[in-house]
Amino acid sequence: MLQQSTNPPQMIGPHGFYTQTPEKAVDASIQPLEPEASNALAVEIDHLLATGDVQGMVAMYDAYMAAAGAIHHIKEMPRASGCDALLDYEWERLISKAYLVADRLQEMRPSKHDVNAMGRALFECALEMGNNLPEAMAVVQAIDLSKEGAR
Repeated sequence: MLQQSTNPPQMIGPHGFYTQTPEKAVDASIQPLEPEASNALAVEIDHLLATGDVQGMVAMYDAYMAAAGAIHHIKEMPRASGCDALLDYEWERLISKAYLVADRLQEMRPSKHDVNAMGRALFECALEMGNNLPEAMAVVQAIDLSKEGAR
């Protein structure tokens, strides 16, 4: 006869580590981001710049823009009418982070494999910031493909 365990079952995460049970995954003790968390972006950007990881910077830009787009989409729904100010605040934070990443991305020298992704991100960002088509094209044309840049 099998005995039923009194311990709640634990879930195994994608990397083989135990995670919390589903009942404990959402916990009232979870707090908003601490002020120190805002430094994490600067640290990550500096790391990606130091390692020359253009693809990582583009991925970070894309992630912030996708999150901002999702918030904008939700804000347009009637059910969100009571939290417009908060959604606007969060949208602005995400857009600001995306612009910061794109600004720092301009400093990087892409390899020949990174130039398309970098050009797309900078072009889209320039248009998002209100630039016209010739101005956005100038940003893309300024990508350094010099001998040192094109690895």
